[in-house]
Amino acid sequence: MSPLTRILLRFILTTIFVWFMSQHLGQYFVVTGGMPATVLLGLIFTIAHKLLHPLLYLITLPLRLFATLVAIFLINGLLISIVVEIIKFLDPSLITLHISGGFIGWIAVILLFGLVHWLMKILVK
Repeated sequence: MSPLTRILLRFILTTIFVWFMSQHLGQYFVVTGGMPATVLLGLIFTIAHKLLHPLLYLITLPLRLFATLVAIFLINGLLISIVVEIIKFLDPSLITLHISGGFIGWIAVILLFGLVHWLMKILVK
C-alpha cells in the first residue's frame, strides 16, 4: 500500500470515527457544523497525527521507558513470588526457596532475574 493510500485510508477512518464519537458520545465529544465540520476535523486529526505523533513519541520516550521498566519489574516480582508460594506446597525435604534480605533482597533478586531473562531473550532467538 502506497504512503498516499495509507494517509487517505487513515483520513477516511478518522473521519468515520469522529462522526461515530459525535453521534454516540455527544455528551462528551461535541462537534458543531454538521458533516463538513466532521470531515474537516477528520482531516485536522489526520494531519496532526502525521506531523505531531513522531515528535510526541520522541518526547515521551523517557516516560515510556520508565513505564516499561516498572512493568517488567512488577512482572518479575510477581513471577518470583508465585514461584515462592508454589514451592511452599512441595515437600520441604525435596526443595525450599526463601528470598532473604527483606526488601533489598527482593529487589536484588527481581533485578537479576529481569536482567538474565532479558539477556536470554536476546541470545535465544
